[in-house]
Amino acid sequence: MVLVSELRRYSLAAISCGLVLAVAWPSDAPTSCFFLAAMVSSLYGGKGPGLMSVALSALAYDYFFLPPRFHLAIEPSSYVPVSYTHLSHNAVAASRFRAIDESTYSERCTPRP
Repeated sequence: MVLVSELRRYSLAAISCGLVLAVAWPSDAPTSCFFLAAMVSSLYGGKGPGLMSVALSALAYDYFFLPPRFHLAIEPSSYVPVSYTHLSHNAVAASRFRAIDESTYSERCTPRP
């Protein structure tokens, strides 16, 4: 039963990255779309799926949007700082988003005198 729950959480991360890639491909702001995937995965899946979504987003961003396109190679160019910024920003936000959501939930469920 636990394995099925874990599989659902992590498949949510993979599916959200795939859907976001389909939306980000024609758009002009792919990093914002991948940030949204990390937030959704972190909110509904937890910290592990959120960080998995960040990793998948970084790989997809590097493969589909950074030159040379359709190659997983980090070239020393001006795009490398953008990629590292994107990765670190999403990782920190995904790990903190779930903690903030859990603290807000516990405040709402605490009985008041």
